[in-house]
Order: sequence, then structure tokens, then C-alpha cells
Amino acid sequence: MGELAKNKKAKELQEMPSVQFRMQTSRQLVEMQMDKQAIKILEGVISEDDEVIEAWYLLAFVLHRMAKYSTCLECAKNVETLAVKLKIKDADLIAGT
Repeated sequence: MGELAKNKKAKELQEMPSVQFRMQTSRQLVEMQMDKQAIKILEGVISEDDEVIEAWYLLAFVLHRMAKYSTCLECAKNVETLAVKLKIKDADLIAGT
């Protein structure tokens, strides 16, 4: 990646709302069943930080609701893998996957 491209990417990340803000927005979009918009935000969060377990969980939930089961299953597996890696022992989270 060239220096110009790196600078452009860094500037885009600085202008991006925080992960916390985007996660709150995606939660609201999921509640309002605005699935396509939620997916776009969640995929952006994951591309920036693939260890945001809630982003994977919500993405799996939305994909399941949209009957995209194979992709949903991949996301659910990521939730399970991250739960082990991050030592998260949330029974509801694990049961939900």
C-alpha cells in the first residue's frame, strides 16, 4: 500500500464514529429490523476490529433473520471462538449462538 493510500485510510478512520457509537447504532437498527443498514455498520466494525464479539453476534442474528444460514453459522462460530479466546463466560451469549 502506497503512502498516499495509507494517509487516506488513516484520515478515514479518524473521521469514523467510534466503535461504541456504531455498535449502539447497529443495536437500534437491529431492533427496528433495518437489517441491511445494520449489516453494513457491523461489517465495518468487524473489518476494523475482528474481536468485537457483540458485532459478530448481532451480525449472526441479523443473517439468521434474513435466512442466510451458512453465513450466519460462520459468524456464530466466530462468536464461540472469541468467547474462548477472550475467556467470556456469558451463558446467554453462548446459548444464543
